[in-house]
Amino acid sequence: MATFGQQFECLDSTNKFEHFKPPVDFRFKVFTNSTIPSEQSRLTLEIIPEERVKYDYLIDGIRLNLTNWSDSTIRTKVSFLDIILICQVSNDDEEWFNIESSLPESYCSYGIEYFEITLNKGDFLKLKAPCYKGQKKVNMRYELRLKDIIVYSNEIESYINSELLN
Repeated sequence: MATFGQQFECLDSTNKFEHFKPPVDFRFKVFTNSTIPSEQSRLTLEIIPEERVKYDYLIDGIRLNLTNWSDSTIRTKVSFLDIILICQVSNDDEEWFNIESSLPESYCSYGIEYFEITLNKGDFLKLKAPCYKGQKKVNMRYELRLKDIIVYSNEIESYINSELLN
């Protein structure tokens, strides 16, 4: 497992983070990974903890890559309400729970615009999420909901404010 959190200006709040923007910039670019591991045969979500990004003006973030390793092309139209990326941590009983909440449906006050995503084998989208810091060491992962598809990321060790566990 990788470790991140202490070296960035990340969230150290006692309150559950409420998303106010989508995890992908809809002027997105699809990237290609020419090194396709033989054991991969599906859609994966990988946390890239060493890649520091800006989530927003005052919030640093981490990079996640959504990669299509299947032999099928994934082609779908989505709006920002169709892509939900939520941070989860495991408690002492090794049960996963959300420490964030998704964009509210009422967020859209100016109309919904749809964008087409096409991912061939080895293609990936770069996503971003806010990062966390604190004194409590936890196992962390992300859950991505892309319409009717749910993908869980790899797990990493991280630090959060212990109040988020209440």
